[in-house]
Amino acid sequence: MTLLPSRMEIKEMFSDGQPNAYHELLKTQAGRPGRASRRTVRRLISGGALIIGVALLAYLVIQIRARSPRRGSIARVGQVLPAIPVVDSTGGSWDASKAALGSKTVIVFYSPSCEVCQRELPKLQPFPASLGLIMVNEQDNSSDEIDRLELPYGKQFCDRDQVFNRLSSNPGLPTILFVDEQAILRSALVGEHPADVLHDRLRQFATAQSHKD
Repeated sequence: MTLLPSRMEIKEMFSDGQPNAYHELLKTQAGRPGRASRRTVRRLISGGALIIGVALLAYLVIQIRARSPRRGSIARVGQVLPAIPVVDSTGGSWDASKAALGSKTVIVFYSPSCEVCQRELPKLQPFPASLGLIMVNEQDNSSDEIDRLELPYGKQFCDRDQVFNRLSSNPGLPTILFVDEQAILRSALVGEHPADVLHDRLRQFATAQSHKD
């Protein structure tokens, strides 16, 4: 390993009246550690930025996968509803798909802040007495909106974990599911419809012969 001369040795080497060369060499020696330090700092910054970038990418992938429909989570007409974990007003856990097992039930996913929902929900009245009604709030655990409309719901839940987004490849509010006694999805409506269309669908579902699947 080559050893650099000390400052005293350098001064003696240039004691023949060449101060410029002496000072230039001192500046060169003094500059070497600084350049190395800057390179180290740049490497640390680059490495840190890379780690942060990878972490953010992993987080985004996890979030997208959590919200994306999975094969077993999509609701399909003619098949048993997948589990729909929700919570009630006390924080108790329920499976909305099985909450009314044994009777024909209409499950409505809505949000109080949804303008289409505000126009569509009143059309549920008059609601057939032979059907059960479950309301699932996608925004919070409040029942103020449906209480104001005096909807005859039997149960009201909050979709705290946004499971609704995984029920369909193209979810929209409001979504109305028509579920039979065996928790099999028989039909569905998404978005806004004329009142007579919604009333006809409710009446047909209420009077349809029970399935024995």
